[in-house]
Amino acid sequence: MSAEFFRAVDNNFEALALLAAEVSAFSAATGLPDKTARHIDVAVEELLTNVVKYGYDDDASHQIKVTLATAERSATLTVVDDGHFFDPTGVPPRAINDPRVGGWGLMLVRQYAQSLTYERHGDENLSRVVFVW
Repeated sequence: MSAEFFRAVDNNFEALALLAAEVSAFSAATGLPDKTARHIDVAVEELLTNVVKYGYDDDASHQIKVTLATAERSATLTVVDDGHFFDPTGVPPRAINDPRVGGWGLMLVRQYAQSLTYERHGDENLSRVVFVW
């Protein structure tokens, strides 16, 4: 069964917390497997936290658009923002014994997902994460 969730949220952590709860509720309501729902939660938190923390130099309100579309045995998370150019697929993989701070969340997203893709359209970043079960 297919379903779609869409929200445009402000670039702040309060909005992200509300969004995360809504995504979790959507995953439960559509019957996604628990493991997949947890993986989606990690991807939402990681991708959107990066946008809020590093995407903007100003204090203005910016909209981050999030879509979660489900199909029979897959779910696709799409995040669109107008922040600085950032290609999450360009962050190099990390070794388990790498002592540097940062980058672990994207490593988990890559590990959990079937695919992670990125495109830049004008002044917008578009990241897409596909999960299968």
